[in-house]
Amino acid sequence: MPELPLIKCWRLNKMNDQKHYCHILIIGSGIAGLAAAITAADLGLDVIVITKENDLKESNTNYAQGGIVCLGEDDSPDLLINDIISAGDGISNPEAVKILAHEGPILVEHFLVKKIGVPFRRSEGGYFEYAQEGSHSRRRILHCMDTTGMAIETSLEKKVKEICEHYNLTIPLHSLVQDVSVGIQQRVEIIKAIYRGAEILILDEPTNDIDVNTMRALEEGLLNFAGCALIISHDRWFLDRVATHILSFEGNSQVYFFEGTYSEYEENKRKRIGDDNPHRLRYKKLQ
Repeated sequence: MPELPLIKCWRLNKMNDQKHYCHILIIGSGIAGLAAAITAADLGLDVIVITKENDLKESNTNYAQGGIVCLGEDDSPDLLINDIISAGDGISNPEAVKILAHEGPILVEHFLVKKIGVPFRRSEGGYFEYAQEGSHSRRRILHCMDTTGMAIETSLEKKVKEICEHYNLTIPLHSLVQDVSVGIQQRVEIIKAIYRGAEILILDEPTNDIDVNTMRALEEGLLNFAGCALIISHDRWFLDRVATHILSFEGNSQVYFFEGTYSEYEENKRKRIGDDNPHRLRYKKLQ
């Protein structure tokens, strides 16, 4: 299967006449489509989003004015269940209502608020300004005045694009990643490895074929990486900035483990074995 970026987007009439590969194909770029795309990408899946418009935000979600249900300060899932059942005149599916009331507010907070960063309206003190509308008995509606849908869609679009933009990666929307340069392919693989939240990274010469901006982004990503990264590199300046431990294969097949930066390892090595710079070999002349 060809390698793709985490999320790719095409207009229907801009897809070139060839096979496109992905784990998940999503049609539409509204809140459901882009939320599914982001979640699937977080799970390590390659996603293609198809939309018929130039603007990824152009969807029904973008024009929705009302807010979205969460839980207010004096609220509870049981109160929300009662309000939904009452609004539905008692014919709502009780199990579906229970799932919505218990899991929905948690997902809104985790995904829309924390992960996507939708700028719901807040007070000067930084607290959400919940609204009360319809059959709701409590103030539990998160909103961005009368443009909540636009705010959600804009935040979703930003999240979809931020991976490539943050790492200075630009790929034409109608191009497959294998059609672009080796340098961009390298950037894509680095982005995928860091962004998907792996616990262990094994990077073999990661600074090859990348530009200065990408190298800086790579260094930043590794410095903020919470797991373990095993890096094989001849770039001693890069190692000096990111390495905390050195595993060195020295002369006579000796393996030496050192805790510290590369510069500190070099100083330690000079103290242990002296000058170990390479020397020109001398051979005995043939008679």
